[in-house]
Amino acid sequence: MSLDLLTVGTVNVDHIAANLGELPMPGVTQFTGERIIERPASGHPANVAIDAVKLGVNAGRIGIVAALGKDVAGRASMAELKRYGIRRFIQWTSSPTGKNLILVPRGYDRIFTIDPGANFDLSPVHVRKILQAHWPKVLSIRPGYSGIDDDIASILEGLRGTTFILLDLIRPYRKPWDYLYPILPFVDAIHGNEQEIIGLADVSEIRDAIPKLHGLGVEVVLVTRGHQGAFLSTPKLCMTQPGFVVNAVDPTGCGDAFCAGFLVNILRKGKSRDFIQDELCDMLMYAQAVGASAACGIGCTSGVDGEFVARLLIRQGKRLRTEMSLI
Repeated sequence: MSLDLLTVGTVNVDHIAANLGELPMPGVTQFTGERIIERPASGHPANVAIDAVKLGVNAGRIGIVAALGKDVAGRASMAELKRYGIRRFIQWTSSPTGKNLILVPRGYDRIFTIDPGANFDLSPVHVRKILQAHWPKVLSIRPGYSGIDDDIASILEGLRGTTFILLDLIRPYRKPWDYLYPILPFVDAIHGNEQEIIGLADVSEIRDAIPKLHGLGVEVVLVTRGHQGAFLSTPKLCMTQPGFVVNAVDPTGCGDAFCAGFLVNILRKGKSRDFIQDELCDMLMYAQAVGASAACGIGCTSGVDGEFVARLLIRQGKRLRTEMSLI
């Protein structure tokens, strides 16, 4: 059975301390302004899958491929994915489930500290088996600290031209960014923040990073900039948009929500390539609105809501369209 959306990669349990007045000095005890939240089934693949369900994609047409430990955290993550009805292709391992300690100082971006755990055990053989059995229309993949990092090119090669593939970036674990270069010709889009895009391109300025990545084979480059907005680049055009204005409480998961919004649009439009300028503008705006909604709740997916996204687009979409610019 084919799937509409399959997500692959690193999954963790998040421990989130949000709305911190400041980061404490060494030796100083600090109390949180909010309760420390534990969120199972987090990380890009889980977040994108859950967000897609919240945006109206049939959960039975969504699958996730990941590795979880045979522990409480792994069972909780499995239960959370099951609660949403997402199809689960889990590789169970004796390693502990991955964990992410997230600090969110008030007014600043989140700070991640990750223990990869079971993610290192994700097998290329397992991933290939699921891809061959379910051949998705859209694939979202997040490597960086997983067992498939050295085999991604062979995993993706057979999908080229039939599946829209989005690669989500994260600073790689104990290896240089260029480990991704062999797979760039196989992906249709990459997403990252400015630091990640610059790191991948190995340049000092974002304006130099974009043409280099297109030269390496990437068709669509998506760059998110928090409350400052986002931009989208293809070999033919580059557009920037300002951000939506919302009552943000936690930026954790906004990038994953952005990716979910972009990929849901790919599915809804019924095609995956050769978009015209107005379509790309709408897709970027919708992705931004989904990302902004994620910032309105603590944790990666709690704030995502399709009705809220629709209201944002009605109330602020005209401003974003007016202030959009082409470079």
